[in-house]
Amino acid sequence: MATPPGAGSHTVHLLGTRPLPGDCFEVRLSRPRGFTFHAGQFVRLSLDGRDRDYTLVSGPQEPELALCVRRTEGFPARLEWLTAGDELGVEGPLGYFCHRPTERPAVFVATGAGVAPFVAMARAGLRWEWMLQGGREVTELLYPDELRAGARRHLACLSGGGGSAETFAGRVTDFLRDRLPDGRYDLYLCGNQAMIREATRIADRRFRDSHIFTEAYF
Repeated sequence: MATPPGAGSHTVHLLGTRPLPGDCFEVRLSRPRGFTFHAGQFVRLSLDGRDRDYTLVSGPQEPELALCVRRTEGFPARLEWLTAGDELGVEGPLGYFCHRPTERPAVFVATGAGVAPFVAMARAGLRWEWMLQGGREVTELLYPDELRAGARRHLACLSGGGGSAETFAGRVTDFLRDRLPDGRYDLYLCGNQAMIREATRIADRRFRDSHIFTEAYF
């Protein structure tokens, strides 16, 4: 992916971490002077010669930078063991997965930590039509309150079942295939590659005049 104009390398300091539902935690970093970004962009975080990309969940107007990190071995585990004041490198902002309003209703679809760009958009004050948030159980959903504030219709799609008036028993792709009303949409898909591939196939069949934007998480 090309580097957007204005991207650069910076030194930041860890301000703290906090646990999130499921296997994730949030990392808060100092914001370099003059660092500007659009909601939906990501940074390349560097530590001890290794780096990894993370989407910013903080809004562009906030004084700190915040990242949603999935707890795995390797780089993420090292982040969780840092202490306040430790230095890290940041390159960015990077990426183009940003909301581009049109006359078509926007449908945001995310699984797991794929909600990160949409959280930043909600914190930036953006509003959209649908938010389909996928997870196994309600207790595993990340930032549901922020996402409800951004979407006119927020729906938790639970692969573990338990449908109710505010949830859907099934995957986000099941809802796209069987329940989302016919229409022309701007579909923003963020999450694992399998979800994005399936959602794209469904959109090609059901919503042929729609526009699709994707950001895969690995």
